[in-house]
Amino acid sequence: MTRYTDAKAANLSSGHMKAYDLTIPTVFAREVTWFAHGDVDRVRYLLSTYVPALGKKRNIGTGTVREWIVREDVDARDDAAIVRDGQLQRRMPVGAVTGEAVRSGAIRPPYYHHTRMVMCEEPC
Repeated sequence: MTRYTDAKAANLSSGHMKAYDLTIPTVFAREVTWFAHGDVDRVRYLLSTYVPALGKKRNIGTGTVREWIVREDVDARDDAAIVRDGQLQRRMPVGAVTGEAVRSGAIRPPYYHHTRMVMCEEPC
């Protein structure tokens, strides 16, 4: 840094001296599946318009989404967002699925806040 400045300390966290050449561990996913409720056309529009990439370091091209496929082929009785293959997929309030309370936990954000704690069923 002595060739760039005569200052005793140089700020390397911003500006043209910022270290952009970082090694980024990458996991390639051929497919990511979500289960959700909503208007299919609106969800398709929102995803394709506002979500061009997923994950960290999107500004340097990682996590680019090639294609969004939004389908409406899930029967409300077989909602895989809640139970899939007999396994609970996320925390649910007591009585929503099996009726057994496993522990106290949060079922909506912020998950860490004490006001969100309720008796819930926990996925295995």
